[in-house]
Amino acid sequence: MNNADHVAAGLRTLAAGLRPVVASTLEPRLRPGVSWTEILAVKDREKGGGERRYDEADLQVLLRIVTETLPRLGRPFDALLDRNGSRLAGELREVRNRWAHNVEFDDADTYRALDSVYRLLDLLSAVEEADQAASLRRDFQVTMVGSAAGRPQVVDSARSVTPTDERTDSPRSLAEFDGDHARRGQHRQLRDGPQPCPCAARSHDPAPGPGGQERPTHGEHRVGGV
Repeated sequence: MNNADHVAAGLRTLAAGLRPVVASTLEPRLRPGVSWTEILAVKDREKGGGERRYDEADLQVLLRIVTETLPRLGRPFDALLDRNGSRLAGELREVRNRWAHNVEFDDADTYRALDSVYRLLDLLSAVEEADQAASLRRDFQVTMVGSAAGRPQVVDSARSVTPTDERTDSPRSLAEFDGDHARRGQHRQLRDGPQPCPCAARSHDPAPGPGGQERPTHGEHRVGGV
């Protein structure tokens, strides 16, 4: 599996977990027999959009429902999602759009996408799908470790290695990074005597990732249901 395949597996798991949550939240607010997708149909018609089919299993549709203000309903999912949950849903909407447009995902992007899928499903108490997402994340970590072991390591003594993600359960946590960085500094001081810290003149902020892509207007899918 390449990184796009790992992301696709995470997005399918997210769609499976979101669908019953969306249905149980919206159906009590609708007339019997009316699909919750009609809410988006009404919204798009009011904005001048044409007639479209809306699939309840389509992740693009599910994430729109969760993240947008809905006609006559407002934002019903704010009761389920705290500020962090809303951020995760918006982030995953961008991930889905990037994936649908064949944007490349590097290892850090892929891990973050799988981690965000797990976190959102866990927040929504989608237990089975959250467990599946955790397994996908764990499998990808194993893949990353195997790939790193097969690559030659180039050591630059003038630079310290920064962690790939600010979250503590990322492949290399901040605590591990800080500990290694301190030990390297102690070793240099014992070997060479006091030295000016090169970190003082260098920012350790990670470089921004690739920009978000425009959401496809006609639900472009590479894998069914995503």
